[in-house]
Amino acid sequence: SCSNYQILLKSDDTAAKYAAADSLYKVGKYKKALKLMEQIVPAYRGKPQAERLMYIYASTFYNLEDYYLAGYQFERFATSYPKSDSVETAAYRSARSYYELSPRFSLDQEDTRTGLEKLQNFINTYPNSEYRIEANGLVKELRGKLEEKDFEIAMQYLNISEYYNFHLTLVRKIALLNWEKENGLHLFCYLKHSRVTTLLSNKHRKNTICIIITPVFVRQPSAFE
Repeated sequence: SCSNYQILLKSDDTAAKYAAADSLYKVGKYKKALKLMEQIVPAYRGKPQAERLMYIYASTFYNLEDYYLAGYQFERFATSYPKSDSVETAAYRSARSYYELSPRFSLDQEDTRTGLEKLQNFINTYPNSEYRIEANGLVKELRGKLEEKDFEIAMQYLNISEYYNFHLTLVRKIALLNWEKENGLHLFCYLKHSRVTTLLSNKHRKNTICIIITPVFVRQPSAFE
């Protein structure tokens, strides 16, 4: 009951709090479970029960969608208990938590880059994981978001007439940018603003023009009028 829970919160019985927190966690009452866990986590450090407690502690943050703390606690668990049967799941959920923190592409992408790094590290560490396919899908999604961000930045350079910076941005991101967009913008830049080419050597200019994909121009000729 509610009154028993309040009494338990005020008690010094860590064993009873552990049992109650575990029970509440199992039935999905995460907020109540979290209050109890926060009180007893320090007392259980170094004890046999700590492994289970720290796992459900991290999982509680994850289920409550507090992904900053979930990512941190799962990462801490994986480091503290590398031989645990739950270490692979913890490592994946840690990486997944950073993925969940990634904002839409128009915002700052620092969390996206962190999520991409964490997911890639997970894939490299657990190449045969049951989560591998899902993790690869998340990596692809985050890379796509970074491509959109780089494309947006390149368009901003073009719109404010910083054509040289625009070109350098595309060259720097050539491995990430969507090929259709990247080459379409290159073609647009060279056709409408040929003065950019005066900033480049003849050899560099020739090599850049050679990689333009002409079907983009064919399908979207109005973009270059």
